[in-house]
Amino acid sequence: MKQLNENLNIIVCPKSVVDTWETHIKLYYPEYQVFKYEMPKDFTLKTVIIINYDLIWRKKDFLNLKNYTLILDESQFIKNTTAARTKFIMKLNFKNIILCSGTPTRWKIRRIINTM
Repeated sequence: MKQLNENLNIIVCPKSVVDTWETHIKLYYPEYQVFKYEMPKDFTLKTVIIINYDLIWRKKDFLNLKNYTLILDESQFIKNTTAARTKFIMKLNFKNIILCSGTPTRWKIRRIINTM
């Protein structure tokens, strides 16, 4: 995240680890301001937004953002190409994407990302 040098970073993760991500960011990246589940009004500072998979696709204002780093924790959540959340995430205008998963991901996720 730091190496990519983006002012805006969005982490999409399961609801059960949102607080863990917040703690991690505050501990290891104190120069970033952290927002959970909400869109800040100002992105002039280094910003991280943490949101869960079930909520992001209901927040249409994320479609208006551009040139940010998107981190998908448990990226296997987007393997179903017919799911509303997968379709929504495929429409996002990120500059960089980081896929994280403890579960082996299949070729399908790579194919989804390559078509974005």
